[in-house]
Amino acid sequence: MQETMNRVFSMVEPGQKADLGAIKAAVNLLLDSRDASFREIMNRIERENVRNTLYCVAALGIARNLTSAKIVKSYHLNSASSVQKALLSLQDESSPLIKKISKGTCIIEDRLFELWIAREGNYLEYKYDGVQERYALQQELENPVFHPTGPII
Repeated sequence: MQETMNRVFSMVEPGQKADLGAIKAAVNLLLDSRDASFREIMNRIERENVRNTLYCVAALGIARNLTSAKIVKSYHLNSASSVQKALLSLQDESSPLIKKISKGTCIIEDRLFELWIAREGNYLEYKYDGVQERYALQQELENPVFHPTGPII
């Protein structure tokens, strides 16, 4: 976020306000600067089911119930068990690509990497459209608030 805002600041004339166009341009510059390293990450993923599971998580943003029949079918994944194995591989301790944020829910660890995948898949604009809702949901999942259902004694 800090790097994005730094780029936006350098792109906007003094006294002018940054608009969504400037933010998108800054994000695209960042994606361009990381293109080679992101391609290298993708090239290291040899198994197709792992790559497809990663694409699915990127498309969903906040991925829930990835082993459900609906998700497996919608995203043309092999099976629930192959998704389970892929998720374990993507959470490898040495270089995790995804992060579990609550039970049955995960995100791509590097948000810029997620946006790069979206740009490669030609759905980056879709990501921009849902950014506020995604942020609110991620905050809610990562920082749950306890709400008692009965009287506190």
